[in-house]
Amino acid sequence: MDSVTAEAGAASARRKSCLQAVIDAESPLDILALTLQNARELDALTAVTALEAIARHPQRHVVERDMRFAKLVFDINYMLHSSYRQFRARELARCAWAFASLGLKHPTMMYCIGMEVAKKASEFKVSELSSLLLAFAHARIRDLGMMETATLELVRRIGQCTPKDLADVAWALAMLRYNSNRTMAAISDATGSLMKDFSSAQLAQVIWSLDAFGHQRLVRDLLRSCAPVKEQTSQGAVRFSDRSEILAAAGIFGQAPSLEDQLDLCFMQPVAMTLTGIASGQAISSSHFRGLAEKAPHLGFIHTARVLQPTGVRVTSGRKRCPGWAVEARDLIRSIFDDSEPLETMPMSDKEERVSIPVVDKNTYQRNMADFGVDNFGKIGGRCLLNQLGIGRAGDHWVAQAKQFIAAWADGVGKRSDDWKANTIHRRIYVFAEYHFASTLWPMAPLLEGTSFQLNGLRSDPEMARRPWLCAVPLPISKWVDRTLCAEFQLLVEVCEMLNRSGIEMTSPELRHSVYGYMNMYLSEPSCVSCVGGMKQFQTLFPGVDLLVECSSVVEPLMARMEMDLASRVREDTQTT
Repeated sequence: MDSVTAEAGAASARRKSCLQAVIDAESPLDILALTLQNARELDALTAVTALEAIARHPQRHVVERDMRFAKLVFDINYMLHSSYRQFRARELARCAWAFASLGLKHPTMMYCIGMEVAKKASEFKVSELSSLLLAFAHARIRDLGMMETATLELVRRIGQCTPKDLADVAWALAMLRYNSNRTMAAISDATGSLMKDFSSAQLAQVIWSLDAFGHQRLVRDLLRSCAPVKEQTSQGAVRFSDRSEILAAAGIFGQAPSLEDQLDLCFMQPVAMTLTGIASGQAISSSHFRGLAEKAPHLGFIHTARVLQPTGVRVTSGRKRCPGWAVEARDLIRSIFDDSEPLETMPMSDKEERVSIPVVDKNTYQRNMADFGVDNFGKIGGRCLLNQLGIGRAGDHWVAQAKQFIAAWADGVGKRSDDWKANTIHRRIYVFAEYHFASTLWPMAPLLEGTSFQLNGLRSDPEMARRPWLCAVPLPISKWVDRTLCAEFQLLVEVCEMLNRSGIEMTSPELRHSVYGYMNMYLSEPSCVSCVGGMKQFQTLFPGVDLLVECSSVVEPLMARMEMDLASRVREDTQTT
């Protein structure tokens, strides 16, 4: 017992020493060296501290292509997935902030944070909840479960919110397009009571966000309670207060035309230049659009008309000014335009339509898989099978990058870390994927995008690994192998879970069929028959998604090892002679 206590004390001392070393490190590269050197003792606090320190460092961009950084992100993902490594509320908030600041493209981390937030929302401070929502907004990740839980907790503790908290929450919800009438009403009431403590920018954020969801009554009530925005000087001139952003936001309703010049400089000119570029055939990046969207959720009717005029678009209002076809079109869709309530984020035509998940009957599916009589068709046979299923090949350039990533992991950080199986004869199986999804019901914004990296074996909470979205079955030769732990199957289930949490209810065919985009996958070894079936199930669930798969061969690493052994023998012979 004494030896166990002594060992636990020594491990705790090593973790504290590692944490202090990370805090004292001078550069991101030094931090990564420490995390890899102490991979076995790395705990949640040290890993999050390292990620946050890198995010705050001015030279943080030097680690983007460093495999040690990929290892750190993977370790945090693993800790978040694992039920036995608990994250405290503060660590979750710090991790989300670092993720958004670094611009990481690994959405699984944020969705895992969202799941933890949903479990322990009451443990967060109000400021931590607001910063969490803002981090999700900056990362463009919609986790409906997290947002619902966080907003309910914020409404319950709305009296503890500062003006900054209220502004951040309102802005985050507007950017994420999460319409919660109860939350926005609570924010409006709290803003009215704390009006004197708000800065002009914070008030503008609240006003614009309320209007983005169509809460015009709340906006007008808030504007009426604002402090006067202009004053009469002793000389009779009109002097505007420093709350110019409020006037810009109020310009949604046609007020404050005297500040149009300032509004033009901040918002209108960049938007007009972008629209002119599109009209002339220029390519505009998605990041540029996001930069414009972050300035304001929308411009309102009056300013929209003003910004479209330089591009030659004529904007009219009212039945008398509109052309006949516009009047007829408006009559056809009057039920939408005249809806006094805020519009739904994802308008569905049939909310009651639901189907059972997974899309296959497990017993029948298992019998069909057994009829093949094999577990794996290999690289060539597997490619023929995928072709028959309509699953294409990933591009050569992308495959080369994926191979480089997996090779660097397997030969580098994978062997120097706490993954004991990476050092055994039975190799790890790796899967690397990149995906970009959008929905026809949620235009002008990505639904889910990023990259995922997965290993075979139990790397997460079993409850998370066995979600019901897809079905895996035992195969005839290796009957005792749990196919739900295959790397590609875990990755596909994880993507389904993220789509479900982003608002695409898996039981709704209408929502699933609205998803479009592509998903590239690279496997270090050919897929088993069960995983090929999982790919087909994913394709059936999301027919608008192009699934592109490429895999290595079992022979390729063996040939590479033989070549290495041959080169080693040649060097030895050369040295002896």
